[in-house]
Amino acid sequence: MKLKLLFQREEFPTVFNETLAPFLKENFAWEGEIFWSKSFRSKGRSHWVQSQANLIFPSDVSPAVIISFCAEYGKHRNWIKQLLQTVYIWFASQYQTRRFLTSHELEFLPNCDRLNSLVFIPGNNTIRVAQPNDNRFFVLRKVNADERRTIVQIKLRKKYDFLLAPKILKSSKKMDWFTEQKIDGVPLNRLQSQGVRSNAIKLIQDNLMMLYGQTTKKVNVKEWLESQRLITKRLIAKSKKTSTDNYSKRWIDCYDKLTHHLVGLIEINRPIVTVMTHGDFQEANILTKDGTIKDTFLIDWEYCGRRTIAFDHLVNTLNTRNPHGLAARIRRYLTFASEPQYSQGLWHRRFQWDNLTAQQELALFLVEELLFRLEEASLANLRVLPNGSLVFLNEIHKFLNVRY
Repeated sequence: MKLKLLFQREEFPTVFNETLAPFLKENFAWEGEIFWSKSFRSKGRSHWVQSQANLIFPSDVSPAVIISFCAEYGKHRNWIKQLLQTVYIWFASQYQTRRFLTSHELEFLPNCDRLNSLVFIPGNNTIRVAQPNDNRFFVLRKVNADERRTIVQIKLRKKYDFLLAPKILKSSKKMDWFTEQKIDGVPLNRLQSQGVRSNAIKLIQDNLMMLYGQTTKKVNVKEWLESQRLITKRLIAKSKKTSTDNYSKRWIDCYDKLTHHLVGLIEINRPIVTVMTHGDFQEANILTKDGTIKDTFLIDWEYCGRRTIAFDHLVNTLNTRNPHGLAARIRRYLTFASEPQYSQGLWHRRFQWDNLTAQQELALFLVEELLFRLEEASLANLRVLPNGSLVFLNEIHKFLNVRY
């Protein structure tokens, strides 16, 4: 998520300051205050915020450093957009023009030389910290993010070291931050070559199948539904702190409709397969280097967790992270999923672990995706509720109100 959206979604300066303070004390022996401003009146060394390119950088850093951290933003499948974004990054990096394309200034007081070279890359649940000539990232869990997600991610990536993910080098005792290998590459969704994209996705799918094979666990539907219900109640209770009663009722209504729909499709006592999933499997999270599948990595494991085996496949196939038009994509998927030429793409079924129909897999998935959205809506320090969650609720109601 870009910085300009984070500023709209949450009290980002507060979240940033509270996340950085204990980390800087532990790793840089710095204690002090971080001041944010839009006036750019600092007489000392400061950091500037480039909201469009999602970067917080030292105001006097070289253009080459800014360009290196913004390389991804300068890529696009559309050559016109790529040209415009490349030009934007050039102006955003130059000493003479960068000030006019930044939104905020922040100062670390007292000033510390060790902090003057740090670059910060904010995200949904983490803040990455880097130094220009270092081959690692510090990955910090934001104070308003779920600590369990970070713990699960660290344990999973350390245990299954065959994963095509950046290697975790070190983690704190509290598991509130870790260091990982710095990866250079371009996301697949910004590449024009369909061949490279297809081969890279196949490589990552094979790698995830290895993870699925080593983390398989069967549960019956009744047991699974009960666990989902308990999570839903907990999350709705948390989301009430930042939402209206009407909004909470909409979550409950949507959950009840989805579970009713599910029970109508699948025997309540039959077993289903659950595995450890990536949780956000999409082309934007697959990096390749130099336009080839060499050094291909699956990044952003912050949503990993135990779910039904079709979860990663359906996140990508239905493009659920962009919920606009989801109801139509679901109906189209159900229309074609049973056809032989289409079903070849259902890579998660390669081992035929549970022989569910496309309708049954989808019903299980939608319950889990609802919980994913609900988790996002229950974060602390939210300024507004995520728009994607509202769109998702509307799309699910559209889908359930149309017979297929």
